[in-house]
Amino acid sequence: MYDVTSIQNLKKDVLYFVAKASFEGTLEEERDLIPEKMIEGPEPTFRCCIYKEREIVRQRIRLAEGKAPGAEDDGNIVQVIKSACADCPISSYVVTNNCQNCLGKDCIKACRFGAIEPGHTRSRIDPQKCKECGMCAKACPYNAIAHVSRPCKDSCPVDAISYDEYGVSVIDEEKCIRCGQCAAKCPFGAIGTKTWITNVIADLKAGKKVYAILAPATEGQFGKDITMESWRISQEEFFPKDIALNNLKFRVSWGRLGNENALGYYDFLALISTYNEMYQGYVKGNGDNAWAGSIARGLENRSLKWETTDTKNIGFDFGFFNSKLTGTLNYYYNQTEDLLITKVLPPSAGMTNPTLNVGKIRNTGFELELNWGDAIKDFDYNIGFNMSTTKNKVVELSDADQVLQGEGLKYGTEHFPTETRVGKPIGAFYLYRTDGIFQSMDEVNAHVNKDGQLLQPNAQPGDIRFKDLDGNGSIDAGDKEYCGSGIPTLEANLNLSFGYKGFDLSIVLGSAWNFKLYNGNKYFYEGMNSKSNMLKSTLNAWTPDNRNTDVPRAVYQDPNGNMKESDRFLENGDFVRLRQAQLGYTLPKSLMQKFYIEKLRFYVSGENLFTITGYDGIDPEFSRASVLNTGVDKLIYPFTRSFTVGAQLTF
Repeated sequence: MYDVTSIQNLKKDVLYFVAKASFEGTLEEERDLIPEKMIEGPEPTFRCCIYKEREIVRQRIRLAEGKAPGAEDDGNIVQVIKSACADCPISSYVVTNNCQNCLGKDCIKACRFGAIEPGHTRSRIDPQKCKECGMCAKACPYNAIAHVSRPCKDSCPVDAISYDEYGVSVIDEEKCIRCGQCAAKCPFGAIGTKTWITNVIADLKAGKKVYAILAPATEGQFGKDITMESWRISQEEFFPKDIALNNLKFRVSWGRLGNENALGYYDFLALISTYNEMYQGYVKGNGDNAWAGSIARGLENRSLKWETTDTKNIGFDFGFFNSKLTGTLNYYYNQTEDLLITKVLPPSAGMTNPTLNVGKIRNTGFELELNWGDAIKDFDYNIGFNMSTTKNKVVELSDADQVLQGEGLKYGTEHFPTETRVGKPIGAFYLYRTDGIFQSMDEVNAHVNKDGQLLQPNAQPGDIRFKDLDGNGSIDAGDKEYCGSGIPTLEANLNLSFGYKGFDLSIVLGSAWNFKLYNGNKYFYEGMNSKSNMLKSTLNAWTPDNRNTDVPRAVYQDPNGNMKESDRFLENGDFVRLRQAQLGYTLPKSLMQKFYIEKLRFYVSGENLFTITGYDGIDPEFSRASVLNTGVDKLIYPFTRSFTVGAQLTF
């Protein structure tokens, strides 16, 4: 007897028989025989009788041919298979066993349509009269009336599904957006879609070129082992069957996504500004007597649009040793285009700087995920490992020489440790290079340019020596160079879980590698100008008797610029963190059943238990609101360490 207890199998096999007969040219002869081939009988498998099952198959054959399942066709792609829908047992409002058959009959009084009547043991709702207003459920003092609507109706995002007088679903063709949610959610497979597979086969047999774009929903016709964007190599005949590698799938994907939030609320853009003061735009008068005037200060940009991210992926899914070891390897190439960048105009333009779609940023890298799971008698374990690499690059700005600065640590207008430039990561560190500390005036006097002039004329012993990288004979902004990025190029995580006779243990480790952090707190509190709240490290400042130190001399007003943005405050951010550890014990089921308890588990858990890092700041793992300030540690709250003791109880 043919088993069609799976809706996916039923859909797949109907398409198979129709396609096979179409290719062989026997569909006219085979059409009426397909239901009997699929449903041999004599016992039914998913409906009350084999005759209803065959009728459902017959109607699905019509859908496969691009026809309506019944005599009427409203032209919609999504169609209700009435023979399958008729058995749906769900009504909208039902009276449950909680009904006390009370004397008040508040439910009957609340119904304005006469749909509720008293019964022998409880009230009864007539589904043909019920208008689904819900007033009876609100009025019942015992909460005895439940609202249970059909999955197809609940899944419809445009409320296009209703019921006829016989309880069969009806789709409003004008409201329907052909999303297919109802077909996917119906547990009886009573909603299907036209396929026109016979038309495609006819064109193929006629020698016509046929191009197909497969919708994601098509995947559901073939089951979990086949996907439209992949090739399962391990199912091919040439793939060896007696090796450790038992599963191998190759996949590719591409997508474009717009970032509508990047524009903000651009309901209008003011191009003309009006003033009534002695600023720009006044016409006559002065002070409180100035006349209002208007001036155009902005440029119109009718081509402004949202940012767009183009995503490409290529990878493999694999399994070894009967899928005890599974994993994925993926390469990604993500590029965000049309970034909203402010283009700086010359002051002579007399206009505010316009915002244009001129930026482009690229992220590329690899992703690897491995998982090993097994059990040895009462002991089971699972080991999971994942890692990802990231290479970030700014491809385009408004022009090749544009520089976008991050936040100035001093008053927001001075001390800029990060800059965004073409060819480097976003929010990269551009800093002065240091070369130790002057130990004597002889070293200060020897630090000169090619003309013999002092590179740091205000320096004294104990001050920091800076490098003249551009060779222009002075220490200025031209000497700042790329010093790394706050974006880790490698992130890795390890997940461990073990179980033995009711005991369970799970451990989560996380890490990040090859990135820099700018210790802004060190800049603030190791300086000599604050007069208070200094770091302990300032006690190790350079003195003639304490020369073996990297902390410059303590001097007010910082005449040498020791506190300028330099690699002095740049540190390695690598870290390994125990994110979570949890130990639990589940009491035996045999014991809990005596107390009518399904499960009782006690556990103790710890979060952020320890961190291994060389970073001197409070915490090497943090994020900033703006990517232009990535890796700048400034008054950041650290991850808190917490402990939890609890119990999980299920009845």
